[in-house]
Amino acid sequence: LTEYRSTERTEPNLEVRLGALYALERIAQDSLRDHVPIMETLCAYIRENSENLAELARPRIDILTALTILGRRGPDQRAQEAKRTPPYSPDLGGAKFGRNDLSGLALQGMLFVRAKMEGANLGGAKMEGADLRWAKMEGADLSWAKMEGADLRVAGMEGAVLSWAKMEGADLTDATMEGADLSRAGMEGADLSRANMDGAKLSLVGMEGALLMASSFSSLDCTSIELDGAAVQSREESEVLRIRPEQAVEIFADGSVILPEGDGFVRPAHWCAEKLEIGAFR
Repeated sequence: LTEYRSTERTEPNLEVRLGALYALERIAQDSLRDHVPIMETLCAYIRENSENLAELARPRIDILTALTILGRRGPDQRAQEAKRTPPYSPDLGGAKFGRNDLSGLALQGMLFVRAKMEGANLGGAKMEGADLRWAKMEGADLSWAKMEGADLRVAGMEGAVLSWAKMEGADLTDATMEGADLSRAGMEGADLSRANMDGAKLSLVGMEGALLMASSFSSLDCTSIELDGAAVQSREESEVLRIRPEQAVEIFADGSVILPEGDGFVRPAHWCAEKLEIGAFR
């Protein structure tokens, strides 16, 4: 007779994994020489084990722990990273965080190039200086996220919630934000060249000093945006820039920008009569 033994499938031994993660953190704290290799190990672990979720939830506890360890690197550790050539940044490029709840995490300066974060909750996350190029964040909650100086070039944020997000000085060149909620977002000094914001909610957005080069305005109501010192260029020369008369004197624009018709609208003398190359605005 053949003897059969029943086996039970279990989740990975999380207790062992957590112990190993905390041990690595202690070694990295005690030995600066080993710090960067350990951070590289943690990043590889996250990239290989992260997963898109069917419903919004916190990531598996070992993934969340590894992310938390990356976020609490101390000043000495960050100084060690800066000494490398080129300077080291934790690389989570291509990781799968779809519908992961990453709200409030410290993710400053990390690399998320081509990361998949559709439908994720990044509310209140600290991502100053992060590299989010080509990241997919469609439908994500980025409300109150801190992304000052972040690289968001070609990032996909269609339908995302970016209300109250801090994006001062961020690079949003070619970013797609159709239908996004940008209410009260801070985008002062940001580069929005060729960014697509068709149908976006722009109530009380701060764009003082921002670059709006080759932008599309056909479906945008800019009357409630703070545009003082912004530089504006239209993608289509037939589009009308929907602003208030007093906003016109606060911005600089070239010959591509058309003002609405009506009382109070006079083309400011400091606007250029011809369409300029984008480089002329920078």
